[in-house]
Amino acid sequence: MIELKPYLYFQKALEFWIDETGTGYQKILSIGTEYGKSYISQLLNPERKKPIPFEAQVKIADACGYDYLSFLQIGKQLYEGEPPQDISQKIVSMDPAVEILNECIREAGVGDQLNDRQKQALLKIIRDELKSAEEKAKKDIKKFLNVLRK
Repeated sequence: MIELKPYLYFQKALEFWIDETGTGYQKILSIGTEYGKSYISQLLNPERKKPIPFEAQVKIADACGYDYLSFLQIGKQLYEGEPPQDISQKIVSMDPAVEILNECIREAGVGDQLNDRQKQALLKIIRDELKSAEEKAKKDIKKFLNVLRK
């Protein structure tokens, strides 16, 4: 099988992120990607012959807190033996609900006390609240713009 460099970069970045994250990385990936832990285990299995599907790569990079291209850039730096960019200089996740949940879990120190179903329920609450806030903001902005138009 021909190894494509972008996939090698992805693998390097993922290995780096897993090493930096330590225990609990599968739970973070499961919540961030909305894949079950068993599917995450299958994707990350070192014996796996097929590459991780592109859509899953994008979701994994996002769950790690990076956009896909930035994640590949980290992997490229690692692959070429350069020190990677500081892991704390993350690109904001494409899913703000995951970022909010992860931040709240870290601040509350309850990561090990929540199961996947609880986290999925919290993500739904956050997404609903964000959607409601967005709709309210749009409504308020439209009112303001209508006043300006008069």
